Order: sequence, then structure tokens, then C-alpha cells
Amino acid sequence: MLRLKDIFQNKLVQHIAFWIAMVILYTINYTLGPGLYPRRYTDAIIYLPGHMFFAYVQMYRLVPRYLLKKKYKLYALYSFLFITISIFYAHMVGTSMMLWKMKVFSSFPTYFIAYGRSAFSLLPSAGLAVAIKLLKEWFHQRENALRAENEKVKIELESLRSQIHPHFLFNTLNNLYSLTLSSSTAASLVVVHLSDLLRYILYECKEPEVPVDKELQMLKKYVELEKLRYGNRLDIGFTTEGNTSQFAISPLLLLPFVENSFKHGVSEQIDQCWINIHVHIHNNAFTFQVSNSRIARTRQPMGGLGMDNTRKRLQLLYDGRHDIKITEESEVYTVKLNLLLNKFSSASVHVNPLLVKKEQPIDAI
Repeated sequence: MLRLKDIFQNKLVQHIAFWIAMVILYTINYTLGPGLYPRRYTDAIIYLPGHMFFAYVQMYRLVPRYLLKKKYKLYALYSFLFITISIFYAHMVGTSMMLWKMKVFSSFPTYFIAYGRSAFSLLPSAGLAVAIKLLKEWFHQRENALRAENEKVKIELESLRSQIHPHFLFNTLNNLYSLTLSSSTAASLVVVHLSDLLRYILYECKEPEVPVDKELQMLKKYVELEKLRYGNRLDIGFTTEGNTSQFAISPLLLLPFVENSFKHGVSEQIDQCWINIHVHIHNNAFTFQVSNSRIARTRQPMGGLGMDNTRKRLQLLYDGRHDIKITEESEVYTVKLNLLLNKFSSASVHVNPLLVKKEQPIDAI
């Protein structure tokens, strides 16, 4: 069924509506008394082709080819030429169809005055038509620029995510390799957890945002994998405060912070070590804090591929809505991330239920 909105978006309908409005405007403007409306209405229709000719020449030829390219002399010359042609049409109409007009052109001075008046009558319709045309072009260019910018951001984000995945897999496979060398029975558990993580990355992280609960669940699985590697010498705390089920977050955004704690903190220590992960959410204010022990009097670098990508993603996705604070002490390194999150929407975050394995909730570590 044809909708009214679709009808008015049709260019032909828009042009017809514009010229009907101009006929009405000229009829009202040039009528001095109520009894003259029919004659002025007829005049406006008869002179309409001249106005249309001049307006379309301006819109599609003179303005784009000369005025916008700053060829002002050629624009003025051609405008004068086409005004003359349009007024010549008006003169021919006046002498052939409305004989009462003939007295207006009986002498050169009156003809010159009539020329000027006719020229000025052409300018409002042509000027308004050109203004509308330029305004529409400006909106189209703005929409195209915004669309191109959005596509650029989307491509850049996909590129950053594609860099995060290999980085994450490399670390996890190294853990599995270490366990297989010692013939540990924990290797099978690593395979199960890795399978769950891959399912999350491959199928659920394609969405721009995922539920905060799922992101935290993935982090807990990652921490469990690392805990298998380091054994009893690693103490891990993972606490959550607030209702995390109502909000959404960009997928794999928090993982690099946890990876960094293991890579630059725990892995460099041979004695007892620890990592504390604390999540707090109130309304849409989300705080994620990771603290870890480190070797005294050494500088822990805040870098690597994963962290660089995280900073870029934060800038792209949470510009003006995030804050990172890093605290370096002699034996403690802390990263605190504050975010303002969006409400979770099942319409914007879709997960195929056939791809999600049913499992028991992960206990707090």
C-alpha cells in the first residue's frame, strides 16, 4: 500500500507542489482587488513556463557550473541571457494572448521598465528553487559524510577486535601447552573452558554490545584458566556489587585489563602473588578495578597490543563517557575504569540460542 510519506518523497510530486505554491503566491501578490483574482490566476499560469525555464536552468546548469565554481562573470552573462529569453517568452504571450498588454511595450522606456519588473518577478521563484536545491544537496552531503564516518569507525572497531582475538588465543594456548608438558589432568578442563570462550568470541561478540553479565562470566572463565596454570601460589578475588543484568557493554572490553595483570604482574613473580578484581555498578555508572601484586621497585608497563586496542576502543565507543586511572606503587599496580553504560536491550543484543551451550552458573572465585 502506497503511504502518504512515500508520495511526498517523490521528486515529481515535490516539484508540482512547489510550482502550485508559486502560482498561488504570485496570484495573491499581484492582485489589487477581489474581482481580479481569476485574471491574475490565469496570468500566473500562462507566465509559469518562463519562470520554470529560468529556475531549472539556474538549478541544474548555471549555479553548479559557474556560481559554485566562482565563475561569476560567466554566471552573470548567462543569467542575463536566460532572463532575456524568459522575458521574451512573456512578451510573446502578452502580445498574442492578452492584447491589453500591448500598450505596455509601446515605447523603449516603458519596455525597459517592463523588462526590469519582469526580471525581478523571475528572481523570487528561481532563488527559492535554487535555495531548496542547495539545502537538499547540503543535507545529502552531510548524511553521506556521517555515513562514511560511521563506516570508518565500524571498520576500525572490527580491525581492533580482530587483533584482540589472536592475542587472547595465543596466551590461552600457551597455558594449555604448559599443562600438556607436565601431563596434567587439568588440560581437559582447559579445553572445555577454552571451547566456551571461543563460542563467546565467535558468536556473541559480533554484536556491538553484550550483557554485562555475559562479559563478566567470560572473565571468570578466563581467570579460572589462569588459576589452573599458577596453582596455589596465586590468590584471586573476584567480587561484584550491584545489578549487572540490566546493562550492556562492548564485548571483550575488560579482558585486556585482566590479561595485563597476569602478564606484567603474576608471571614475573615466583613467590606468592595475588589479583583482586572488583566490579561495582550503580544505575548506569560502572566501575571496574583490577589490582595485582608485582615485584617491588620495578616499573610495570601499561602497554601491549591488547591494552593499546582497548584505549582506542574506549575513545571510539565511550568518548566522553569513560575515565581510566592508573595507580603504581612499589608492590601494587591498580587500574580503575569508570564507564557510563547503556541499558540492556534484547532487541539490540541478540544471541542465537542454538549456539549457546546450557551450563551451570559460575561460582564467584
